[in-house]
Amino acid sequence: MDQDNKFLNKNTAPTIAVIFLFVIISIWYFYLHTIDLSLTERMRQIWGSAYQVLAIFGGIFGLFVSKKWSGRKSLLGRAILYFSIGLLLQSFGQSVSSYYNFFQNQAIPYPSFGDIGFFGSIFAYIAGAYTLMKATSFASSVKSIKGKSVAIILPLIILVASYFFFLQGYEFDWSNKLKIFLDFGYPFGQAIYVSVAILALFFSRNSLGGFLRKPIIFIIIALVFQYISDFTFLYQANAGTWYVGGMNDFLYAISYFLMALALINLGTVFKKISSDDLSSVNNAEVGVLNLNELFNKIIVEIIYRQERVAGQIAWETAMKVSGLHVLDQKKGTITLNEDPKKVIDSLINNYKSIFGELAVSVSKEAVRHLVAELPNNEIPVSLK
Repeated sequence: MDQDNKFLNKNTAPTIAVIFLFVIISIWYFYLHTIDLSLTERMRQIWGSAYQVLAIFGGIFGLFVSKKWSGRKSLLGRAILYFSIGLLLQSFGQSVSSYYNFFQNQAIPYPSFGDIGFFGSIFAYIAGAYTLMKATSFASSVKSIKGKSVAIILPLIILVASYFFFLQGYEFDWSNKLKIFLDFGYPFGQAIYVSVAILALFFSRNSLGGFLRKPIIFIIIALVFQYISDFTFLYQANAGTWYVGGMNDFLYAISYFLMALALINLGTVFKKISSDDLSSVNNAEVGVLNLNELFNKIIVEIIYRQERVAGQIAWETAMKVSGLHVLDQKKGTITLNEDPKKVIDSLINNYKSIFGELAVSVSKEAVRHLVAELPNNEIPVSLK
């Protein structure tokens, strides 16, 4: 078997596994719904407990993927960590619900111990969506009048819609303050994370590119679908139409599946970026360059390589480096008005803060042939 096939098999196994699980869960669901609902309550309870395996699989795998992206040390690693925790918290909430169904043989109380998981996942998703937004071009895009308007109006629309559907005419029972808190906290919290996710997609739509474009967009879609699932649950619960193993549970299964796929994809992307296909050294002749020209070429090569990973975000990150001015992005022309070594170190540290240690290794591989032309005392610390 050649190297490409080995790479393919090694990196598609988790994807195949989670797709297989989802297909089995889907077939099981549709089979149950070919039978009279009055005869399948116990079987639906079992199915309603079993589909959380998608959340467990995705959450645990996501923890390993986060570690690869340097975990809490990078924005992307931190976002993946929060999404993984969100999935595991959802699983915890479902496990508690299953306990009431199977061992207590009673309807799930509200509030219950399981709300620690369900409500806690909202905070995890908000943190993940916000961190992901910081890793995109939100900060620069929101400065425009249009950007500020969207950032204010969109969340307000979703919050108002949540209030209209779930809380209009709400009757306060002050004897159960926790229930009041959760009744307001669930729809508003879910409205916040879906607002942040949509904002992240809106403001990064023109800057996302490279290997990270698809998985980041996919993770945002997974968040939106999670909101649809939560929205449906609240709507059916208020209308008295919810039942275990129904369409809403299947929507949750889909949302867990999508989030698991997104996290697995980010793990695959990490391996792809780390592979020889991307990080092979450019052995072209450097030619006769003076020291300033050589430093300029090193910086441009680093940006180009990061662009292959993250798209336009690579250039926007470079533009934030003090002393570095991009004159023409298409031509790759820049000017420096500070110590080039300091500029290079700052540039690589900026990439590292978003993508972790991988950004450092990718940068080093991109300019190894150029660094070899530098005197030892002129090599930036980040490239040694």
